[in-house]
Amino acid sequence: MQESRPLAPVLCLPVYEDPFSDAEFAREERERVEAYQQLATVTTVEELAAALLQRAAAEAEAARGRAGEVADASELAPKKANADLKRDLERRTARLERKTMAAIDELIHLTIRLVNRI
Repeated sequence: MQESRPLAPVLCLPVYEDPFSDAEFAREERERVEAYQQLATVTTVEELAAALLQRAAAEAEAARGRAGEVADASELAPKKANADLKRDLERRTARLERKTMAAIDELIHLTIRLVNRI
């Protein structure tokens, strides 16, 4: 197993002109700063992975609590889009199908001509 190397604490925060103009934005900014500060104290890659996993789980749990139901991308996607995509695909492939059938027809005729020559 490879030896873990310590990570240099790095604090990269976005810079805003007036970050605390809105109370909600200020709260989110403070939470973001605290999260970065917690990650900056990590000394090994394993600790960083564990901290990121824990943070992601906490954010997912908070998102579920705010939404009131499971946040799943498949549930959020519109059902109708699939039918629209199929219809558009059929229109675009109709021309290709005609060309494909013409090419197959030409290959069959060429094969028949070659067989008749022999």
